[in-house]
Amino acid sequence: IINLLPLPKEKNFSLGLFSSDGRFKRMNLEELNDISGRAATILKLKENVSLKSAMICYPNGHVILMSDIGRILKLDNNSLPLMGKLAQGQVAMRLLPGEEVVGAVSCKGSINDNIILCTKKGKILKIDLKMIRKCERGEMGVMSINLKESKKNKDRVIDICNGDHLIGLVSKGASSIKAATKDDVMFP
Repeated sequence: IINLLPLPKEKNFSLGLFSSDGRFKRMNLEELNDISGRAATILKLKENVSLKSAMICYPNGHVILMSDIGRILKLDNNSLPLMGKLAQGQVAMRLLPGEEVVGAVSCKGSINDNIILCTKKGKILKIDLKMIRKCERGEMGVMSINLKESKKNKDRVIDICNGDHLIGLVSKGASSIKAATKDDVMFP
């Protein structure tokens, strides 16, 4: 299971799927309502490719794609065409050697949209999306975070989430969960 998504009652929303090879597929939610009670395949993945993110895309919103080195692409939904159930998806993020996809989030496209990034070393960063320029599919995007690296010590982005909600942080070594509101995470 990648994500549990509440389906909106309004029309014009779509389902966005982002895979580990940098491909993004957007499908009309109304097309998914026609699926019977049996399971159906809506995305065929190549060998060694996995689904990284699933999201509800807003009608006039943005999709934010993130890589582990801190590279971010802010795409307008208009640059991500709606596709049918049999389509594979188009390359939205070209990956550099050794770079991996972290995930994606969908934002409403308002002036107050933010995202939150977490790194392997515990750094948490809130990014105001109006500071990130819009990109087209396949562009290199923008470096959103300066990760200090050496040969022995590599810090990578490990997760991305929408900054408009309550967030909870869980670490492997901790026995408790830290909850924070969107105002608790500071801008860089």
